[in-house]
Amino acid sequence: MAQRRQNSELLPPELRNFDNMWFVDVVGPHVYFQTFLNVFRWDGSTLTVLAGVAGRTHAIHEMDGQPVFHRRGEGLFRLRDGWEDMVSKDSYFEENGTFFVLPFGDNGHLVGGPRTGLQHLVNGSVEPTTGSVSEYVREHDLYGGIALADGRLAFATLAGGAVVMDRDGEIDLLLDEAAGVESLFVHGLFQDRDAGLWLLTRSGIYRADLGPYSVIDREHQLP
Repeated sequence: MAQRRQNSELLPPELRNFDNMWFVDVVGPHVYFQTFLNVFRWDGSTLTVLAGVAGRTHAIHEMDGQPVFHRRGEGLFRLRDGWEDMVSKDSYFEENGTFFVLPFGDNGHLVGGPRTGLQHLVNGSVEPTTGSVSEYVREHDLYGGIALADGRLAFATLAGGAVVMDRDGEIDLLLDEAAGVESLFVHGLFQDRDAGLWLLTRSGIYRADLGPYSVIDREHQLP
């Protein structure tokens, strides 16, 4: 049976005063919780505060199995044993945030924000990407992205549903109204162990695979 645990009791009293939990990210064996003032790391038994990581930090992401975070105006950093290593101080990060850091190509990654679309991060430098997916998410308000088990990438948008990208940066699958997704406002993606892609939308929850789409909405007793 699941049990509720008040993890704030594991913190010193001076660190318990926070109102909102902004992000929760799982990277390797750790779970990271971000508030406005601090970032906490949970290893299954101990809750540790990562001093100095929060403040202007956008979110914790996974990059090659390690946690990274973007600090506005400074750059992209990697966390190693509690220390910060600079990944990129490209001018892109001075004004833009990123929803993700996803593997792309032999030695690069994709980053992306709400106004920038997809950007290619290679050896610390950031350059715009080309291809049909980059154009599509820029026009339809990119909101997030995940790496799929088969090596493809999936992206959520606020005005165009979700799109699956092949290894060449082109549209492999478009999940929009024509595919049975009633709401084009997608604000969450998740892949299950059976390779199904779940979409969290304003009209309900959808699951997509090579077969039919499953819809869970108010008619299926979703609040």
